[in-house]
Amino acid sequence: MERLRQVLAGQVADRPPVCAYRHFVGQEHTAAGLAEAMLDFQRTYDWDFVKIQSRGCYLLEAWGDRYDFSVYENDIFPRLVHREIQGIGDFGRFTEKGPETAAFAEQIEVVQRIREGLSEPVPVLATVFTPINVISCMLGAPPVRRHIEAFRKDNVLFELFQTHRQEIHQALEAVAVSLAGFCRALTAGGADGIFYASVGWAREGYLTLEEWKEFVEPYDRMVLESIPGSMVLLHTCGMHSNPQRFADYPISALHWDQCAEGNPEIYGSRQWLGKVTPMGGINELLFGTDAAERIYRESLEVLQKNRETPFIFVPNCSVSVHTRDDELRAFRRSVEV
Repeated sequence: MERLRQVLAGQVADRPPVCAYRHFVGQEHTAAGLAEAMLDFQRTYDWDFVKIQSRGCYLLEAWGDRYDFSVYENDIFPRLVHREIQGIGDFGRFTEKGPETAAFAEQIEVVQRIREGLSEPVPVLATVFTPINVISCMLGAPPVRRHIEAFRKDNVLFELFQTHRQEIHQALEAVAVSLAGFCRALTAGGADGIFYASVGWAREGYLTLEEWKEFVEPYDRMVLESIPGSMVLLHTCGMHSNPQRFADYPISALHWDQCAEGNPEIYGSRQWLGKVTPMGGINELLFGTDAAERIYRESLEVLQKNRETPFIFVPNCSVSVHTRDDELRAFRRSVEV
């Protein structure tokens, strides 16, 4: 906690805080299972904070989507068995949800279980996604993330921005108000703050800047301003992710992919970040490729280059479920040199 606070205050610590995170697909669908998976991960690698890797669909479940957790169609998302929002005619179902909503209550329980299971006061951060992502995913649009191309024609939201602006704003406000209350409940339940996943909504060439300022930024701020004083680590995902847009958000640290096309590196980022702490440093795509030696070597290079920069050292996104133990140990060992 002291090391993380020191870096978030803009001071170089004895070493950068270090963490990695991945999905646990066999355990993530229950509070007990996810909490135990995260605790075991923490006991094994002794990270400087616990970033809870909740299943990517849990917020969609809060508004009615249902999934089959026995079948994963890729390494992250289970099979969808019921889509609640079929089109704009269903947007009235985006109502405000309280922390007692099953999907929310489950994640609050995860926080409580992790806090009770930790043997020392390690910071715990819960994962929450931007409101626009909830609405887009519930419409069935492809996620915008990592190094994957995304096209406006594949997302009906862009048409709805023009034809049903009022309904879009009403839905975004309902989701944002719900997530604000959820974040307050998470911190009251023992989380030190949140990891706020903006995903790829700031990607250059996807939303226009005007669309982003109208449909994304105000609702991000509504959520983030609900927990003043808490740690907030914000993640803008993938290539051309415009991290500079978030420098004046009410956040503690900014996490972006320094290895992806069109993004700046950590070195020198203080010039545009101001008081916000940079976060990242190593290519997450190396993990799961039998690349322990390369991960260790490149980690040392990043650490050496940024030795005078207060930053949080993590992979640039979540690592593969196929990540090897020796890869994680190599990454963790690098900060101790």
